[in-house]
Amino acid sequence: MKKTKKIILLFLLAISTPLAYLAAQENIIEGLWYCEALDKTTMKIFKSSDGLWYSTIISSQNAQTIGKNILKKLSYDQKNKEYKGDLYSPSRNMTLAATLTITNDNKLKVVGKKLIISKTFYWVRM
Repeated sequence: MKKTKKIILLFLLAISTPLAYLAAQENIIEGLWYCEALDKTTMKIFKSSDGLWYSTIISSQNAQTIGKNILKKLSYDQKNKEYKGDLYSPSRNMTLAATLTITNDNKLKVVGKKLIISKTFYWVRM
């Protein structure tokens, strides 16, 4: 009986450890991020109750953008280790396709694309 319990416990541990790691990888984007190229903007990235990721501008040189949602409906692609969703540009009133990845130096690489034109920004964790 004790042997069976140990086997079950080891099995559950073997399954839960990779799942916990994958959940931690997905949540790595959460927090405050700063981008100097976007009017010295600080954004808060958070997971919503719908299971998708969003961001809100909490400070910026452009006061009109504070409170606006920049990233919308981001979902995590475990295979490619990237987030995909929408990037809203308040200055152009335009929504772009967005791809986000964490770089080796703990920066957030944000690529916005509309048709054949793309722009890349790097955000720094605060």
